[in-house]
Amino acid sequence: MPLQQSVVIGQIRTLVAQVTGMQHVYAPSETDTNALPQALNVLPCAVVLPGPTRECKVGNGMVDTTYEVAVRLYEGGGDAGERAASILPFRDLLVNKFIANVTLGARAQLCLYESDSGYVGLAYAGAEYGGIEVTLVVREIVAVTPAPGS
Repeated sequence: MPLQQSVVIGQIRTLVAQVTGMQHVYAPSETDTNALPQALNVLPCAVVLPGPTRECKVGNGMVDTTYEVAVRLYEGGGDAGERAASILPFRDLLVNKFIANVTLGARAQLCLYESDSGYVGLAYAGAEYGGIEVTLVVREIVAVTPAPGS
């Protein structure tokens, strides 16, 4: 089973979509109405994005890779105080979902809440929104078959 970050992103998108009250959740791994939109027309919403790789070890026929996944929670309308107050419950629900290790089946051995940005301005497609970026840490360990050398 090869590393497939796009599959993991899709699985995380599905879990985030289960957060009560979240209007829509988008991810680059999707090809339907959940694909990244041109603009965020339905709020509150979330966008699940791949983050940087922290570590990748190869040995004994295995690849062990750890990387970040960003879940950006967007809110619009009203003043900054209203937006901050309306997005905080989504942050709490999301953190509670990932505070205990989520294994995502056999795909990822670790998917865990690590941190968040607090309430900040988040840009999307040239527009500014209020929101919170949550960082999850994912670890995949898979078997690999070496390619024959030439």
